[in-house]
Amino acid sequence: MLTEEDFFFKTRNNEFALFVPLKKPERLSSLIKGIKKIFSQPIIVDNETFEISTHIGASLFPQNAASAEQLMRCADMALHQARQNKISNDVIFYNNNIEEEVKKVLRLEKDLYRALERKELFLQYQPQIDIKTSNVIGVEALLRWHRGYKEVIFPNDFIPMAETSLVMIDIGRWVLQEAFVQAQKWIKQGIQLNISVNISPVQIYQDRHLKEEIEKLLRVTSIPASMLTLEITEKTLRDRHGLFEKVMGEIRSHGVKIYLDDFGKGYSSIDFVKSFPFDGIKIDREIITNAPRSAREKNFANSFIRMAHSLVQHIVIEGVETNEQINSLDLGLSNLSIQGYYYSPPLDAEKIAPFILTKRNSLHLEAVGRSSIQRYDPKDIGPV
Repeated sequence: MLTEEDFFFKTRNNEFALFVPLKKPERLSSLIKGIKKIFSQPIIVDNETFEISTHIGASLFPQNAASAEQLMRCADMALHQARQNKISNDVIFYNNNIEEEVKKVLRLEKDLYRALERKELFLQYQPQIDIKTSNVIGVEALLRWHRGYKEVIFPNDFIPMAETSLVMIDIGRWVLQEAFVQAQKWIKQGIQLNISVNISPVQIYQDRHLKEEIEKLLRVTSIPASMLTLEITEKTLRDRHGLFEKVMGEIRSHGVKIYLDDFGKGYSSIDFVKSFPFDGIKIDREIITNAPRSAREKNFANSFIRMAHSLVQHIVIEGVETNEQINSLDLGLSNLSIQGYYYSPPLDAEKIAPFILTKRNSLHLEAVGRSSIQRYDPKDIGPV
């Protein structure tokens, strides 16, 4: 595929560059097809199979740049864009619009590294309520960014871009460490809650020390592994199933629970859900949002929940906001929890213990399973 005139070399840990004289335009297409074909095949090392995800950024002389250095810079920016698209084997050619997008990502990356240093990141925790016992059985750790200590930015506004950079690995480690420390504090207060942490595909596929980091935190904090749940989204399953099963399977072997998050939002791989032993599924808010509107929507939501429940041991319905939604759901299933603003918004860590104590006697369920759980009132425990 390559000739003596081609120049191939390694640039970073997992990046390579290829300079190719294009005497015939059609050779470019042939090269790209060849590279994609090579990396689309799984590789076997020590009898273990690994799937490789590739992204390709390309630039052309003289259309994009007048020197080798400038060509590299343009190709690197195109590569950033290809990674941001999060499609395996994606190829992006440099154009002028890409440069501004890449600059935005690089600025954000710099700001996030600074945020870690300045302790601008913090976690809030949203309670999860068991529908049978009415107890608060767990919390989901949710990341927030107090940018410049002026405005609070929510993850949807910065995580997608952060995932195109290795800064996501540092953020992910910080979230895990912070969640473990907080869980340890709650245990000392006599509160034992399952704590759920969102794990990015970047951590799973690019952080080679993820398993060791979790093992170390379990050892140092003495927190039972069964108290930790790692949530992964459906987009994580789009490719690289082999690597996912290896990494998460090893972590799960320690007793850590693995949940599939946002189930029902766009991409769904029922076959993979059946093949990997997920401990639980979180039903996306989109499934239950329209349940009160019609009998058809109600039946669809409940059928979807029952189907998911047949695949795993535990179900969490997230995004519950109204009494109408609650009354539309069949809550007679076992191992079913609810999470959403109807019960409580995400709370600062110090608000969790008062919330549990205040609501312990006021949460109740009707015998038929229809919820009459009293809605959370922030005045009970002060400002959120």
